[in-house]
Amino acid sequence: MFKTESIEKLVKYAIISGYLKRDIAPVSLMLIAKPEHNKTSILKSFENVKNVMYTTDLSGKPLIEFLKIADREKYYHLIVPDFIKVVAHNRVTAFSTVTTLNAMIEEGVQKSMYYGQEIHLTHNVKCGLITSITPDLYRQQFKQWNDIGFLSRFIPISYEYSDATRFSIMSMIGGNGHESLDTELEKIKRAGQKDIHISADVAAGIQLFVDDLVGKLNKYEVQMWAGQTRYKVKMNIQGFRMHKQLRLLSKAIAFDKGLNEVNYECVAELRGLIDYITTPDRPKMV
Repeated sequence: MFKTESIEKLVKYAIISGYLKRDIAPVSLMLIAKPEHNKTSILKSFENVKNVMYTTDLSGKPLIEFLKIADREKYYHLIVPDFIKVVAHNRVTAFSTVTTLNAMIEEGVQKSMYYGQEIHLTHNVKCGLITSITPDLYRQQFKQWNDIGFLSRFIPISYEYSDATRFSIMSMIGGNGHESLDTELEKIKRAGQKDIHISADVAAGIQLFVDDLVGKLNKYEVQMWAGQTRYKVKMNIQGFRMHKQLRLLSKAIAFDKGLNEVNYECVAELRGLIDYITTPDRPKMV
């Protein structure tokens, strides 16, 4: 899609991360942009990629069913194109769904309770979550999600269209999907999870990116009220998860280039994509 190539690459690399040998869950992404910024169109173009579950709505029962399917069939990512559908359920349902997702995209889910229903899975299911949200809804949910560590599990991709870009893309919506990506991932599936090497020097370079990113992301704050008292809630990212996720993204870039090791060309591409990793108050203009 016009002007969203870098965002599409980030989604592609996140999906590839599920197929790589790793010690963490696949990379999770949250696209943050105003309405009519093609968030759902970008994610819908990955709808038919194998080992990716795409659903337009999510609540307790469908999430439990997905976890059971992921346990049997090894799904690596769940795509929910518009997270407002999750938040729109009543508060108890929405929070329970978020807390289960919170576990799924970090430590995994194997045995759990959801509304009195006990979940027993054969494997510890760890899946990445790729979704989108508007800046306003992000602000509204910020304190609760920040408190439970939900936001730190995602790489936030915040962007905004210029007027010129918005005009240009009106007639260019609706790509042809990602059949070629699907073919490449099927090759990995048959061969087993691909092991991409990353040297200590390259990992140290990525850590420098993380240090800068954490400083930028932790500047985000939201004004809250408690009665007549106003207070600020600030983003609190330590960087440990971010480092692991960026390392995994760099390995996905290497795989996409047909490499068995992350080289400096991969790191240079990652550096360019990092401009999109930002909060809604500082969106990347495209």
